[in-house]
Amino acid sequence: MATTGLIGERYFATFIDEYSGRIALSLLTQRSEAFERFKHYKEKIERETRKKVKSLRCDGGGEYTGKAFQSYLTEHGIIQRITPA
Repeated sequence: MATTGLIGERYFATFIDEYSGRIALSLLTQRSEAFERFKHYKEKIERETRKKVKSLRCDGGGEYTGKAFQSYLTEHGIIQRITPA
């Protein structure tokens, strides 16, 4: 983002549930925070809906392609769909 947030946020991640249309926005100070924010979102949405996250569509940015992120997705049976940036 061109303007920083109140505590220095320069990035954001949006998580969209295509089934319900629900959108969650997370402000990030570093792109590397995206993995932790996804894990938090996944736990919250699964707890609230009692349904499992089945796939993740992302732009293939480095924050979504790291080995830890890939291992987490595989461990939880989540299919990653990478779109052009």
